Amino acid sequence: MNSLIEDIIFAWRSATKKKAISLLIIITFAMGIGANSAIFSVVYNVLLAPLPYADGDRLVRLQQHQPKAEREDMGSSVQSFFDYQEQSSALSDVMEYHSMQFTLYGYGDPVRVQTGVVSWNYFSILGIQPILGRVFAEGEDDIGAEPLIILSNGFWLEQLNGDQDVIGLSLEMNNKVHKVIGVLPPIPAFPDDNDIWVSAASCPFRVMDTVVNNRSMAMVKVYGKLKEGVSLEEGTKDVNNIAGQLAAQYPDAYPEDKGYSANLVSLKEEMVGDSANTFYLLLSIAGMVILIASANVANLNLARLASRSQELAIREALGADPRRIARQLLTESTLFSLVGGVLGLLMAYPSLDLLSDFASGYTSLSSEVGMDSSVLLFSLVLSLATGLLSGSAAIFNRRNINTSLKEGGDKVTATTAGKRLRESLLVVQFALSFVILTTSALVTVSLYRLNTQDAGFDADKVLVVALDLNFSNYRTRQKVRTFTDRLLEDVSAIASVDLASVSGTFPLQSDLVGPVSFETEAQALGSDDVRPKAVVSVASADYHKVLNIALQQGRLFNNRDDENSVKVVIINRTMAQNYFGGSNSIGKRISIDSGENWFTVVGVVADVRAAGLDKTAGDMFYVPFNQRTTSQVRLMLKTSIDPQQLKQQINDIVHKLDPQQAIASTKTMQEVREEWLESPRLVAILIGLFGALAFIITLAGVIGVVAYNVSLRVREIGIRMSVGATPDVIRNMLLTQGAKLTVIGLAIGLFSMTFITPTIAEFLYQTDPYDPIIYGVCSVILLIVSLMAMAAPAQQATKLNPSDALRSE
Repeated sequence: MNSLIEDIIFAWRSATKKKAISLLIIITFAMGIGANSAIFSVVYNVLLAPLPYADGDRLVRLQQHQPKAEREDMGSSVQSFFDYQEQSSALSDVMEYHSMQFTLYGYGDPVRVQTGVVSWNYFSILGIQPILGRVFAEGEDDIGAEPLIILSNGFWLEQLNGDQDVIGLSLEMNNKVHKVIGVLPPIPAFPDDNDIWVSAASCPFRVMDTVVNNRSMAMVKVYGKLKEGVSLEEGTKDVNNIAGQLAAQYPDAYPEDKGYSANLVSLKEEMVGDSANTFYLLLSIAGMVILIASANVANLNLARLASRSQELAIREALGADPRRIARQLLTESTLFSLVGGVLGLLMAYPSLDLLSDFASGYTSLSSEVGMDSSVLLFSLVLSLATGLLSGSAAIFNRRNINTSLKEGGDKVTATTAGKRLRESLLVVQFALSFVILTTSALVTVSLYRLNTQDAGFDADKVLVVALDLNFSNYRTRQKVRTFTDRLLEDVSAIASVDLASVSGTFPLQSDLVGPVSFETEAQALGSDDVRPKAVVSVASADYHKVLNIALQQGRLFNNRDDENSVKVVIINRTMAQNYFGGSNSIGKRISIDSGENWFTVVGVVADVRAAGLDKTAGDMFYVPFNQRTTSQVRLMLKTSIDPQQLKQQINDIVHKLDPQQAIASTKTMQEVREEWLESPRLVAILIGLFGALAFIITLAGVIGVVAYNVSLRVREIGIRMSVGATPDVIRNMLLTQGAKLTVIGLAIGLFSMTFITPTIAEFLYQTDPYDPIIYGVCSVILLIVSLMAMAAPAQQATKLNPSDALRSE
């Protein structure tokens, strides 16, 4: 222990003697370790850490399917939930969940709240303890039970100002007074980002007899907990056996021609979703950055070692154990890495909120991202590993004691092995930098193409106001139509509103309706035939004009398309080509109820990328709002001014028509588009930042190595200049030698990309992962910038006085 303390003190003294190079090493470590610690905080807490629930590894979700009808994960009816709850021998607990939007009164203005509807045991199974009050008790989800509310932590803080006396507060919802019984701690926004939670007894739809006793009404999701010792495979076999028994017992609800099966998926897998590949890609790139940093520091350590060669040779000649000297060198490198690790953590901590927001676009576990003990342990291990790795190059670099003793402390001579080691480390940096730079360029080009992708609609000066009409006030279609007619009339009277319409959905919205099964009149399908599917949107007159969706055939909807007129639809160009041969589709008919009712095609419009800018338009059709009324109303306005200026005016109009109607959201279509682009944009930004970081570290290494090589070759340069070499010849010689290393590094990086490219192809949009132009541009950029970095020390070498250079040796 005493010798270790002595090594640390000696290392600190050595570091303070050459403060500039020591500071450069620490900063290099800090950038690499900080980047890795920040990304690891996401990867660990989202992908590796246990779920923040009791027995999280045993929690599962039940999925039900109709494989013959190509319906995957179709949800559960209330009765099938009861069946699995009673019959499963693999699950110790079973719970139900669904989410709806309701309007809450009694605490300020009416508020539209996302409401989680659960069975009484939901929070008990998850092991979630409220910070105030209590959770639901057994029997409080029975029909007729007292209406109760549990508040989410965010809603309690934001809407009720963290009121400590909230327990017992009465709030009105769905024409019933609900009592607040609890406040939850911060938890992941899963399955949805709910504002409040109620028991199944408080949902006006869940208690309807037509829902409770209808096995075809797939309204809820079913979650459960495996019994101890039961595997996921055994649990799946159990629930699938139950599905087979239900299909045999209730053939009308589970028809044989559609099939019926069930399986379990782990809750961890459900919550992680498709995020793993994105996070692992970022961690891999961050890992390359730390390798570049380690190679750079190794080169800097070799430079420090060379300047101390006489000192170390004297110690060794006087009998110092070479192993003790090696340990001291490793201690110095490790001390640098530990200090850099602490600095890196301080740099990483402010980025956690940004990374959490980024991760929220992929998984609800983003709320768990933080600087916990696991991240600190990772940073410590990484610091030790990089310190040992970068320091090992110095201790394995052999010294010639006789040569070192003959030289002065600042007069050093390069050995062939040492020179090759330094050049190899520089080549590694170039190769890794090329990989990161090229990956960043590919993702950036992909983002640019995604950002400029024509979505088929015009988002400029379009305002979208989301209104989910209160079920208790708008139980009939006529009431909905009356409200929307008056709403359109009032907003159309605003001078700055050019066009107004209502719809059930809008492009790039996450809850598009569909796919819906349909058939054309010409297909003449039988009852057992599998029908094609298409996305459907409900829209009023002027909807397509508001979004400037081009009309290609026929006409658009008008106010005469109501419940008393012929049922009509407008189809998109893709559907027209797929089912009507691209010819005149006007007058053709489709049905969505196996031929009981037919809709006549009155128009064909251009394709719209409704599901996402990266997804080509599939089959889609529109039905008139007044023929297929929905309480999910989206008011859409085309304005002549900045739409943001109309928000308050629209709010006043809505509340004038119905003081109890809350507005769920108000945003422009440009904001909707930007929100959709947020996740791919952040991925590109993060990879770009890693690319810039790798670039900076590599260039710092280039400057340091070239300057060091010049210092080793002072005598050689002096001889060359004394026999007639011009400064240009000296400069070109040094630059050519440096360029060779760069080219070798580029070649290795290019070869490495053949293995790396398949892993990043899924992140690219309309971008060839082997694009020769991108590869060529990145190669040229890296070569030019590296030559520019070499130019300064090379230019300095040309200013040497030959006589001084020869005398110095």
